[in-house]
Amino acid sequence: MVKRWPSREEDLTKVFYIFIKEDMDRKVTGKQPNSKMCFICGLKNKMGLKAAFYETDKNELIAVFKPCQEHQGYPGRLHGGIAAAILDETIGRTVTIGKDDDIWGVTLEFSIKFNGIIPLRTVSVVI
Repeated sequence: MVKRWPSREEDLTKVFYIFIKEDMDRKVTGKQPNSKMCFICGLKNKMGLKAAFYETDKNELIAVFKPCQEHQGYPGRLHGGIAAAILDETIGRTVTIGKDDDIWGVTLEFSIKFNGIIPLRTVSVVI
């Protein structure tokens, strides 16, 4: 059986709310805005992740994304640099929870140790 993949935005929103409802002891309090051309969240960037970012009642930020073939390193796996980029974006956006839109976070130092793969065409969540 071939599974039809819905549009990336439709799928992310649907899967995210199922995830929140069934698997987490959190409530979404808001959605952070997307930009147009950012590689991570840009909705008009044809090669981007188009990630969505949600704030929770536990003062956390949750990123939801679904990598596709253009994001692969080895076949079927998300490129490690892109995995690092989504983590960096999530960390940087966390400082803006509940704050004015004029506040931005930047990375001064970043170190990562991978312990597994992130498969393509699977909705992934970063908390």
